[in-house]
Amino acid sequence: NLQNLSNCFICLKDNIVGIIGHSENIRKAINALTNLIQGSKQSSVFFFLEKEKAKIKKEDLGLRD
Repeated sequence: NLQNLSNCFICLKDNIVGIIGHSENIRKAINALTNLIQGSKQSSVFFFLEKEKAKIKKEDLGLRD
């Protein structure tokens, strides 16, 4: 789900969205949520987050391109 892929805690209440996490992850979560609100397909948003998560994992392992 969106929380796992963004590594953020996301809370929705009425018209308010709360996001807790590291600043880089928050930016990605905001981008993903904004895209969903603007009508992007869920699969496209999840693909974006999966790609970003894989990129971070590669950097953590020292496998940068």
